[in-house]
Amino acid sequence: MPHYVTDDGVSIHYEIDHHRDPWLDDEPETVLLHHGFIRNLTWWEAWVPALSRHYRVLRLDVRGCGASSVPPDDADFSATRLVEDTRGLLDHLEIERVHFIGHLSGAFVGQLLAVIHPERVRSLVLVAGPAVVNRRIRDAYALGESDSLASMRRFGLPEWLERTNQARFDPATDPAVVAWHLREQAKTPFHVAYRLHEAFRSLDLRADLSQIQAPVLMIAPSDAPGISPDELAEMRGRVRRSMLVSVEGRGSDLSLTKASTCVAETLTFLRGLTDVATEKETDSWSS
Repeated sequence: MPHYVTDDGVSIHYEIDHHRDPWLDDEPETVLLHHGFIRNLTWWEAWVPALSRHYRVLRLDVRGCGASSVPPDDADFSATRLVEDTRGLLDHLEIERVHFIGHLSGAFVGQLLAVIHPERVRSLVLVAGPAVVNRRIRDAYALGESDSLASMRRFGLPEWLERTNQARFDPATDPAVVAWHLREQAKTPFHVAYRLHEAFRSLDLRADLSQIQAPVLMIAPSDAPGISPDELAEMRGRVRRSMLVSVEGRGSDLSLTKASTCVAETLTFLRGLTDVATEKETDSWSS
């Protein structure tokens, strides 16, 4: 399995897929898929076939997740560290810039990457990705404890995940999907889950959104506690060039449960991008 080693010694697993027609000899653009909280690159399996027909598709496992190595508890698990892991991977592969697609906390990483290293981001797709973890989610994840970190310590990771699943899935979701999701997430070492949750639960990027220069597509569930219509409207008002697509359903795990819809919307967005260099706008972009 391909890996690269970060500057602080963590081995990051990644996969590359491209299945374009063999007679095309131009250099394909790269789409980078960044998964959410204690998931791994297998969450994107349904995205790869359609995207890889047109783009080089790069997926990675966040440090401590999937087939990446597990750093010790005192290692850096901050959001900016995950940004540098991503930038380092692009440097390792000699990829100048990407279309970044991030799900949930992966969307946080994409927003930060677009702010800190704007030259590396051609466009940004935020799948159920807020700019801040709102009070409703923080309270739901606390499960009656003082905060969500206390509830993780009390219940342990598998039970905490099961008790908080109502925020992740529409009630109509296939139980087999929910069971697989829980089983795979629960494989994550507790300290990795704890430290990653600690890093993202209080992150607030709203003030940074105006610095994002890349075109942004927001794909959001029509009804989910993690991001409300008012919060989406606020995000759109802060991002210079953005589009919003609402996907019917309650759960936030759209990259898994609504993959075909999300992929179709993403391809439409990517194909419709205007030339950033000319600053040409279309009626679809917010002002």
